[in-house]
Amino acid sequence: MRDQAARADSRSVTITISDTVYTRLVEQARKFNRTPSARATELFMAAYAAHFGPTGDKELDAVVKRLNA
Repeated sequence: MRDQAARADSRSVTITISDTVYTRLVEQARKFNRTPSARATELFMAAYAAHFGPTGDKELDAVVKRLNA
């Protein structure tokens, strides 16, 4: 999951979030020793997988599958 942003077939998107959400994202990223951007990517991919199905990231897809079982 952590290599998702570095994949050759990946694209970037820009989102706008509130100051409160950003502050919480930074806190969570620090907790996991990640950058806010990397953590936002992980959270987005988890939400995408939970909503739309497999992402191609085997680790993430396995976690989502266990959560939805």
